[in-house]
Amino acid sequence: MVMLYRSLPLSLWFVSGVAFAGDSAPWGQMALHTFNLAVLLGVLYFFLGKKVKGAVAQRAADIQVALDQADVARKAAEERAAELEVKLKDLESRLEEIQAVAEQEAATEAESIIARAEVDAAAIRAAAERTIRDEAARAKQSLRTEAVGLAIELAGKQLEKEITADDQKNLVADFLGAVKDGSNAEVANG
Repeated sequence: MVMLYRSLPLSLWFVSGVAFAGDSAPWGQMALHTFNLAVLLGVLYFFLGKKVKGAVAQRAADIQVALDQADVARKAAEERAAELEVKLKDLESRLEEIQAVAEQEAATEAESIIARAEVDAAAIRAAAERTIRDEAARAKQSLRTEAVGLAIELAGKQLEKEITADDQKNLVADFLGAVKDGSNAEVANG
């Protein structure tokens, strides 16, 4: 029936087109075709009407079920999104806490490194001062040794010039006498 009402404007359009063209409309044939169309549509409605209505109703029910499922899925997704947003905010605050702790630990570690560096620098400074002191003492000892060697050499040269052969004999005799007296004293003490 709905099809009949929908086909009526098409028939009227055809008739108006023929009338404007100046030809006379074949009203008899149009009535016959319209009757055939009405019978065809009536038969189709009689045999297929319930099936089509059932199919349309089933399709509407399927669409409604799909819409309900989509609504449930949308609500679940919104809840999940809200949960994830809360977790994201928690993660952001946790990240800020971790960053603050890391910065504090870095500052503490930097202070510790600076303190160790100062201790190491003091130890290096003390070791350098000891090395300088030891090297200065060695240099003084070396200079003394060299000065004594030069003094002995100079004294030896001066003695060679001033000591005669008689002076040498007297010195040897004095030395031997001192050695004899020293060995007798050693035997008596020992």
